[in-house]
Amino acid sequence: MLTVRAPGQDQPRRLTLYVPIRRETGFENQAAGHSASHRLSTDVRLQLPDAWSNLRFDRDQRGNGENTGQAAILFVMQGEIEISVDHFRHRAVCSGQMCLIPPSATFTFRAVEETRLAICCFAIESIPFDQYSMGDLYTACEKILYEFNVLPMGGLLFDLLRQLENYIQAGIDSPAFLNLKQQEMFHLFFALYTEPELAGFFHPLIGEDLEFKNLVHNNWNVKNIQELAALTSLSTSGFIKKFTRHFKESPYKWIMQQKALRIRRDIQAGVLPLKQIAIKYNFLSYQHFAGFCKSQFGMPPSQLAGFKSFPQAPRSKKKTVKEAVEKMK
Repeated sequence: MLTVRAPGQDQPRRLTLYVPIRRETGFENQAAGHSASHRLSTDVRLQLPDAWSNLRFDRDQRGNGENTGQAAILFVMQGEIEISVDHFRHRAVCSGQMCLIPPSATFTFRAVEETRLAICCFAIESIPFDQYSMGDLYTACEKILYEFNVLPMGGLLFDLLRQLENYIQAGIDSPAFLNLKQQEMFHLFFALYTEPELAGFFHPLIGEDLEFKNLVHNNWNVKNIQELAALTSLSTSGFIKKFTRHFKESPYKWIMQQKALRIRRDIQAGVLPLKQIAIKYNFLSYQHFAGFCKSQFGMPPSQLAGFKSFPQAPRSKKKTVKEAVEKMK
């Protein structure tokens, strides 16, 4: 487990990256300080710190993760990844490009070829937006249809990341130093990119409904849609309309996807007994839990526990708003 306490914070915040564990290797986790550099030639499960990390992935290595509490920027220093973040599916990020993973997002990825990543995790308040006209960025955001925008790395930004790799490898990675480098990175963003580019890239952090999305992500494991709608102080119909506008699918379908992702993760981790996992995700009985796994993965949980690589959940048919509400009652 990689965990860090960022400068000025009492509690650590984490971006959690789950990669299926090959148990026969005898290697599951490695501890680190405020930064880390690993070659992931075997499948491991990591928790990335909210600072800097350098990771290497072999071709076709896969994983999934959940970003909780902070945002992250993934810089592809070499190679290529195919990544899905929330409802944005199978987006390519190539060498010399970068992408943003918003707070509370879930994601899956695959290394298309041998890949080297630099990852910076940060709290939104650490971005020096006060150095820029927020009114201009808000206005630019309103004109943009966000489609998981990927940006090329400018030469100076790439040089900073290469320099930082060398610092970390040399053990120069104190929290104060990494915090300064993080601020240097943000200042390069504002110096090298245009207003539309900044608005498109940081759109999920600037948009007015970030609070709504965070609330949904932090409370997805509810008993029904009405309970989730009540937390947002919206009527059920108003909540469904707003949810569908932001997440591009019905609440029911999205919640089922979140549940399947986390159940798959917990079964693969092998830490909790299957009956405890069923209780954790509010199933009325183990039989309901087994039925859910069979519908999502094609087999009961007792068989899934032996898989190193999970089968993919079958595609579900789209449900109408009325069907979604009835299903969650």
